[in-house]
Amino acid sequence: MLRIRNFMRLAAVLVGIAMLGAPTQAQAAFQLRYSLDGGANFSSPASDGLGGDLDGPGNGSILIFAGNVTITAHATVTTLSTPLSIFDLAVSGSLAAGVNLVVQMSLDNIPTAPPPQALTVNFSGSTNPALVSTAKTWVDSGNNLFTTGALNTPTAPNPGFIKAAVTTALGAVSNVSFSANPPYSVTAQIAVNNTGTVASSVSLDSNIQIAAPVPAGFVLALTGVPALGIGAWFRRRTMARLTA
Repeated sequence: MLRIRNFMRLAAVLVGIAMLGAPTQAQAAFQLRYSLDGGANFSSPASDGLGGDLDGPGNGSILIFAGNVTITAHATVTTLSTPLSIFDLAVSGSLAAGVNLVVQMSLDNIPTAPPPQALTVNFSGSTNPALVSTAKTWVDSGNNLFTTGALNTPTAPNPGFIKAAVTTALGAVSNVSFSANPPYSVTAQIAVNNTGTVASSVSLDSNIQIAAPVPAGFVLALTGVPALGIGAWFRRRTMARLTA
């Protein structure tokens, strides 16, 4: 019984070490901007529309209005259990004729690791009348806000490279793998161009997830320790009965 208690203490210590070894959540900037001319000029709100500051912690929400269009952005970053970062950028409302809307959200100091990380982008929604719309997502190892470009492009002002550059069509899901050591940044974009002569009803949502599983070797080692301990306990019980 004493050996079992010692084994349980050892298992608890190993779990504690695993939790302490996980990357800590860093203070991050979460920002949003939009353009009504296809990205030639951007406007950035002074606040998050919910009584907060855009330079605050990365986890949070932003709500702004661009004419009759509502723009929302959400970010959730966790390092507990399986490291995971979830972002959501949505556009809804009435887009006036002749408006080429580009919306971008960006978050830096993302800690989700270890590499290789899995990036999933789900772009859903509709426009009526139908408009051309796309979602784009970039991962910047230089940890800069609003970094866009082609894969493996150097970034400035901090040294780094674009580790993922994904374009997702409406109704599609993109899955890519990338390798970036934290901290790094993510920029997500929705673009919708109303080239018609009447306003279009738009409801678009880009959901982005970055996942990094716990190293398989460590999980195997950690899960194997209880099995070894239980096996040894059964062997001792069996030998005690045979010699009794």
